[in-house]
Formats: sequence, C-alpha cells, structure tokens
Amino acid sequence: MMQTVDIHTHLLSPEVRFERLFDRVAMRLFGKGLGIDPARLARDPYGAYTSALIDSVRGSRQVRRVCLFGVDARVDGRGRELHRDPTVCAATDDVLALHRRHGDCIIPFLSVNPLRPDALDRLDEYIGRGCRGAKFLQNYWGVDLNDERFIPYYERLREAAISLIIHIGSEYSIDSFAAQERVEMLDLPLATGVTCVAAHMGLGRVGHRLHPWRNLSRDPRWFDRDYYRLLELLESHDNLYADISAILAPLRARPAPPQRPAPGSPQAAVRDRLSGAFHSALQPLRPGSGAAPRGGGPGQSVRSLHRRDPRLLSRAEPGLRQLP
Repeated sequence: MMQTVDIHTHLLSPEVRFERLFDRVAMRLFGKGLGIDPARLARDPYGAYTSALIDSVRGSRQVRRVCLFGVDARVDGRGRELHRDPTVCAATDDVLALHRRHGDCIIPFLSVNPLRPDALDRLDEYIGRGCRGAKFLQNYWGVDLNDERFIPYYERLREAAISLIIHIGSEYSIDSFAAQERVEMLDLPLATGVTCVAAHMGLGRVGHRLHPWRNLSRDPRWFDRDYYRLLELLESHDNLYADISAILAPLRARPAPPQRPAPGSPQAAVRDRLSGAFHSALQPLRPGSGAAPRGGGPGQSVRSLHRRDPRLLSRAEPGLRQLP
C-alpha cells in the first residue's frame, strides 16, 4: 500500500491552554472528530493533543509519518524575546523530545528565528541532533526574508540539504504582519538555492467584499493573487515546492478538489509540485485518501491532491524519499 508523509504538522506549546476564542471554537467543532478526548483536553491540553496526534498517525491506513515542527519566538535584532505565542510557539527541543519517544511517527523539523545572533549555531545544533527540515513563520516574527543579512543562514540550510517551509498567505489564528505574508518572501531563499516549500499556496486572504461567497469558492478565478504568482514560481524554480495545508481554514482548502486539475490549467502544469496536505475535516474520507480512519489527526492530516498517481507523492520534500 502506498505510504504518505505529512509535510506540515504543528506541535503546539506545552503551555497551551486553548483559551483563545479561535482555539475554543476549533476544539468544540473539531476536537472529537480529531480523536481528542474533551475531558482530557481540559485537564491536560498538551498531553491530549500529542497523544491524539501520535494515535492518529499510528492508526492511519496510509500516513506513515509527519514532519513535525514548532515555531520560534518573536525576537528583536539583539535576540531579546518580544513575544512567545502560548499556543503556537513550541520549541525545537519540544519537537526533538517527542521524536525521541515516537521516532517511528515523527520527522523532526527545526524553527529558528533568523534574527537571533546565534541563529547559525542553533541551526548546527539542531541539524546535528537530527532535524531534517526547517519552518519559518516570518509573518508572526515580523521578519523580511529578503534581508540580505540572512544569506549566511540560507547558505547553511542549502549546504546541509535542509528544506525550508515558509508560510505564504493570510493568517488569522496568530498575530501576523501582512507584508510578510506575501509570496515575495520566497525570493531571496530561492535565489540562495534553498529548497523551499510554500505553505498554504498563498491563500487565505479575505477579499471580494461585494461578493463575499467567492472567498469560499473553489473556482480558481476567485483565488488570491499570490496563488497565481506562486504557480508561476513553481514552473520556473526547480527548488520550489508547495503544500496545501489548511488547518481548520476553508479559505486555504479551496485548491484541493476531489478530482485532478483540468488538463491545460495552471494547476495541472505544477500538480507534481504540490504536497497535498490539508485538514481531513474539510472533506469526507475516501478509500485511499491517505487520511486516518477516524478522520485524521489534530495537526494537518495529509491527503494527496493527486491520489491516483504515486509518482506525485513526496515531491514537496525530496530528501524524505530516502527514508527507510
């Protein structure tokens, strides 16, 4: 049976309490379907979350492992911590600790804010401890990824063959700087030769104020501008891939129809560069879809956008092809 690696799964902070309105609504609507016991969630949020995540992977018919990452804190140019989101900001040490206990399910990714003065040392440490990829949430950090001060950071990732997942698209579940959500954040990492994965396909922005229903339409005519710019970049850059991870946001799940893209469409031209990760709660389970039997895990459960063609799986993370 074909096996799938989930390219985009968040580890939440060990201090998570699900007290934000977004968290409470999401857990009320989706917690049971994600295999999370509500009573334990109230008593031990982090334990309930991580247990459900591991159980969903081990119980999955097709998802073999998840690429798991936290998010570093927001810091200033001297490395002084400015903000640490109590839900999203899990440390790379937390990821590695969970990997030590569940190495059969987890591929550890690091998250290091490039503004940290010791960022390169941290990269070397985490890569040496087994991290296979990296995650940027630069829109939360307020960091312009085209700042040339970060070139040594990108060179280190390139030299170590570490792929970089970069958030592209609007964000509503965490404080976010709109200027750092745009597809242009890919420019310098790509030019430096880093293998990049553009998360969320540049989607999520609320527009069409006179026709608000178009924000949920799967008609590509109404997709965000950055979505089409990203399609162009996917065609022109061999070191760029994308995922369609959606968390609980239908705005991001729109490019994941149950059928293949129409022949000759821009989506069809780059379909082998999409990792196809999106939340299983947004679409009914189908045989061979790659979701967990009960509807997936609490992170971002994988389905292949082009589930009938095994050649298209794992293209979002070439280095994972060598996994045993």
